This record gives sequence, C-alpha cells and structure tokens, in this order.
Amino acid sequence: MTRRKLELRGEVVLAALAHPLRVRILDALHVPSTCHPREASPSELADELGATLGVVSYHVRVLERKHFITLVREEPRRGAVEHYYRAEPGATHAAAEIMELVRSHVDRLRDPDSAANRRARGQQPIRPARRRKGARA
Repeated sequence: MTRRKLELRGEVVLAALAHPLRVRILDALHVPSTCHPREASPSELADELGATLGVVSYHVRVLERKHFITLVREEPRRGAVEHYYRAEPGATHAAAEIMELVRSHVDRLRDPDSAANRRARGQQPIRPARRRKGARA
C-alpha cells in the first residue's frame, strides 16, 4: 500500500466532511490515547455507528478517495474480502478544525444582530459609533 499525502485544501476538506456520517467514521478510526491509529472494516464501523453496511461502505470510499483514510489490509471472510482502513495522520485534526469553523459560522448566523442576518431582513448592519474628530475618549 502506498502512502498518500492528505491534502488540506478547503474544498477537499469540505467535500470529504460534507456528510455527518463521514465525520463519525473519522472519529471512530481515531483513538487519541494510543500511538497507533485504529484499524476497522466498514462492517465493524456499521455495527458500531448503527448504520447499514452499504451506507458506511459508500462513505468510507469517499473518505479514501479524498485521502482521509487508507486501506491497510485485506482479509478473506466467508467467500468475500474484508477491507480494513485507518485514518491518515492529520485527518482527524483537519476534521476538528473544519467542524469548529462551521460551528462558529453557524453561531454567527444564529445571532439576530449579525451583519448577515440584518442584511437578509433588509436592515443596515449595526456599526460601532464613530468618534468625531477632536473628540476625547
């Protein structure tokens, strides 16, 4: 297996994390208390996350294409091949950063006096009062 470099360009990160299940998959593959990342198959992840195997497999493939996770081994299982993946170094950190950015943006949009919300209602944004020239603070 060749190692690929995780690209942290904004559009790549957003595309990879566009679905909440992908973030949950990355979280499940990240074990902060150990020095070795966890390996898991889509079947194990589906059981753990309470989602169907088909849905988890699809999102695992998306994360692999975006280089957030890597196929580390394959094992024969009952006439099929089970694939095991692990998170790329930096993937969970990138996910945490982008989720914090999204949360702060959503919080700003929820603020009724934010400039974006005031413009949407046809109101002028609130600007700090200007001090007149020569006025004392």
